[in-house]
Amino acid sequence: MFENVSVKEVLKKLDSNLNGLSTNKVKFKQRKYGKNVIEKEKKISKVLLFLSQFKNFLVIILILATLISVFIGHYIDALVIFIIVLINALLGFVQEYKAEKTLQALKKMQSYVARVLRDGKEILINSEELVPGDIVKIEAGNKIPADIRLIEVHELEIDESLLTGESLPVQKTDKTLKKEIPINEQKNIIFSGTIAVKGTALGVVINTGLKTEIGKISTSLKQKEEMTPLNKEISKLGKVLGISVIGIVILLFLLGIYQGREIIETVLIAISLGVAAIPEGLPAVITIILAIGVQRMAKINALVRKLSAVETLGSVNVICSDKTGTFTHNEMTVQKLFLNNKFMDVSGRGYDAKGDITQTGKKVNKNEISKLVEIGVLCNDSTLELGDPTERALYVLAVKAGIEVDKKLISREPFSSEKQYMKVTFKQGGKIISYLKGAPEKIIKMCDYVEEKSKLKKIDKKYFNKINDQLTGIGLRTLAMAYIDGYKFVLVGLVGMIDPARKEAVESVKVAYEAGIKVVMITGDHKLTAKAVAQEIGLYGQVVEGKDIDNMPDKEILETTIFARTLPEQKVRILEAYKKKGYIVAMTGDGVNDAPAIKQADIGLAMGSGTDVAKEASRMVLLDDNFATIEKAVREGRGIYENLKKFIYYLLSSNLAELMIISFAFFLKFPLPLLAIHILWVNLVTDGFPALALGLEKYDYDLMKKKPRPKNQKIVNKKSFIKLFGLALIITIGTLALFYFSNTSLIRKQTMAFTTLVMFQIFNSFNFRSDHPVYKKGFFSNKYLVYAILVSLGLQFLVLYTPLNSFFHTTMLNIKDWLIILAISITVFVIPEGIKILKKK
Repeated sequence: MFENVSVKEVLKKLDSNLNGLSTNKVKFKQRKYGKNVIEKEKKISKVLLFLSQFKNFLVIILILATLISVFIGHYIDALVIFIIVLINALLGFVQEYKAEKTLQALKKMQSYVARVLRDGKEILINSEELVPGDIVKIEAGNKIPADIRLIEVHELEIDESLLTGESLPVQKTDKTLKKEIPINEQKNIIFSGTIAVKGTALGVVINTGLKTEIGKISTSLKQKEEMTPLNKEISKLGKVLGISVIGIVILLFLLGIYQGREIIETVLIAISLGVAAIPEGLPAVITIILAIGVQRMAKINALVRKLSAVETLGSVNVICSDKTGTFTHNEMTVQKLFLNNKFMDVSGRGYDAKGDITQTGKKVNKNEISKLVEIGVLCNDSTLELGDPTERALYVLAVKAGIEVDKKLISREPFSSEKQYMKVTFKQGGKIISYLKGAPEKIIKMCDYVEEKSKLKKIDKKYFNKINDQLTGIGLRTLAMAYIDGYKFVLVGLVGMIDPARKEAVESVKVAYEAGIKVVMITGDHKLTAKAVAQEIGLYGQVVEGKDIDNMPDKEILETTIFARTLPEQKVRILEAYKKKGYIVAMTGDGVNDAPAIKQADIGLAMGSGTDVAKEASRMVLLDDNFATIEKAVREGRGIYENLKKFIYYLLSSNLAELMIISFAFFLKFPLPLLAIHILWVNLVTDGFPALALGLEKYDYDLMKKKPRPKNQKIVNKKSFIKLFGLALIITIGTLALFYFSNTSLIRKQTMAFTTLVMFQIFNSFNFRSDHPVYKKGFFSNKYLVYAILVSLGLQFLVLYTPLNSFFHTTMLNIKDWLIILAISITVFVIPEGIKILKKK
């Protein structure tokens, strides 16, 4: 409907113009059309989420056991078990509801920006805020944010494979078509969700949200939530534990019947033990902790796009990073010019237009530098306020020089890493003139002449390459400016600009080395510029240029820390060399051609200022483009994984202890030391609150002084299982010894065993806070654990010293009982703590 209508008519239909919509029109259209989103935010059904807590097989069995208790007249037991199951369900519901809300918030953060004209000004907005009639600028690397009718096109090519299945990029035009045709032939329209792979364009939004072509077929494009490797491992572990525990439970039940124990009590204890011993909620809790960790990472400007990235971060042992923006500020300032066979200085910093252009202290006449400035402004896809930092710096130079440029372009060839230059063409006095801006090595090689004081002379290429080396040798990034007049390629001059190193990058590189992580710089800049910046941030070694990478053996690539004049596709070669040797690599990038390397890396890191293509390929986005953020993200990744281990180990050791206590009691023909409701209560009180608190433990001070974790290392391996079994054995022996040797009534013995188990698990929680002795961290430094322990103790006192004790079949304990319980239960903390202290000594 819009493809066969002129641009003028399209703008009229959409009540828009080439200066963009006014603020009032935008507000009106946003009310009329709504947000530019394909999938509306799903409301979380609280009822369904709560009911899902009862889907677990063992919980269903427990409810059946409650019904059996009612049937045979054990009403109090039935009530208590049902209440505990209900509380467990409520806790699970609250945790999962929070996790769902967190994940929804994270999805919102992953939206893209669009460059639009509004009220005649070019601004960046969230793509969700686009409305029909908005004038949008498109560049190579952008994800198309809506259906757009093209107004002006410069060699635009679009990857439409998502929509049409066409594997090759489609060339677009701004010409009006003669009739209505199918979408795969609509060359003057670009569609939401497709990717700009080449060129630039200006267009007007014609459809948003569900009215776009992709919106109409959105249901077929919905992606399933991925399950993280850790969740998969825990699910696998849960299944193994589940089968083992069910086997033990059946064995205990049969043994109980054989020993003549009361059938209903044996059924309840066996089922309760099964529920307590299997950590069926672990995958959900892991997702919660990962999601909380991801939110925390967003606060340090690291936006995680896939939860599995958090786990992988702890294993990273190589970081391959771009120079510009990550190690430097990405705020370019022109400092030196070389033209008319002399150097000129430019004062000022950043994008502040205050500054002068001088030569030996005297102001330079603007006519002397006008052509060089013109080339810099016309060979440019940015503005003074928005766009590539290098191109913005050239606009600032024009303002400082007081030069205004107003020429009508005929054509534009955008910069590409293959060509290494940008070209624009226009008419001047009946002649066709082309301007070039690009890498000095490339431009100097192309030129036959140099312009000096408006006269042409044969170029001395060696001389200008030497001048370029002088500029790059002092850490400047250089560009060459030239023009084509007829068949003559003429060099005008060189521009040297600086992008100062970030101070925080120096410390972050040092921390990375201490953490066993190798840092590699990969840049498209000149080798001398790369070396100067590398030395400033603490990276040393030989500089290798991109042209030499393809023929280098893997060994030499692995020994190199600085790569200069590198093409994006050469990043893949570097990546492959590291991956062959089993390294876990984080790779940064921002351009369209960086996407393959980003996608193939273990952790693909896209720049927040980069292209949408790079972001789509990545697992994490650096919102501030800063290397220090990568180091902080690795720290967070390591810390989150360590806390997950603490949480999981604590639960497994506690559950194993409960299983062993009942199993040993059965085999030794003891009376039951714990009743079914005791096991369920312990599962609720001491498994729940302290376990979650361990997931929020402060990271160890030496977290970034340890070597990276091997990627395939299992969370529960032979070594960790022996440790968990040892702790469970201490708890088992202590609880059963107290039960057996207490010379008192059965109810009192069971109460003491019950309370001893609770105290054992409270003390056990301190074992998992750190590999260091607890005094190094401070007993009370984890306030969440302190609160969790106080809540657990308070709830235990309720079932001992209030009328609730009749429901729980417990009796009041005196001070002597408590002293015995504390003396026995503290052993589970004292023994491992003593081992930690001896190890340190």
